[in-house]
Amino acid sequence: MLRFYREYTTLDTAGGKVPQPVAQLPWSHNALLIERVKDVTARFWYAEQIKNEAWSRDTLIQMIKSNAFERQGSAVSNFNKRLPKKQSNLVQQTLKDPYVFDFITLSEPFKERELETELLKHLEKFLIELGGGFSFVGRQYHVESQ
Repeated sequence: MLRFYREYTTLDTAGGKVPQPVAQLPWSHNALLIERVKDVTARFWYAEQIKNEAWSRDTLIQMIKSNAFERQGSAVSNFNKRLPKKQSNLVQQTLKDPYVFDFITLSEPFKERELETELLKHLEKFLIELGGGFSFVGRQYHVESQ
């Protein structure tokens, strides 16, 4: 608790209060963030993600290990030229570069079907890596455009 106090009272905050969303997180999440994320900007980004995405402690650990803060929104695209600003920002926040597939144990060369099977074995981890707004509808689900 002393470390928590020292970490957040040294920041320039209004009235010396613990900044939002840190004050809304479970103690174990805060302790983990203080221990593993030294950069305050990154720590607040993770705290915001915990709040918005309802990350469990295990999910937070996985995201910190995979450097989610450094990877978020860094995929090369032309969305800012082709989409309105609000939509462009949303898409940029959704895409990461690269996605981490280190949970898949395939050796090259491999077939697409093998990759699909491995991804389905680890679907929960995969959906967590993609972030909010994704769901599993079915294997080889046909989508028609209008």
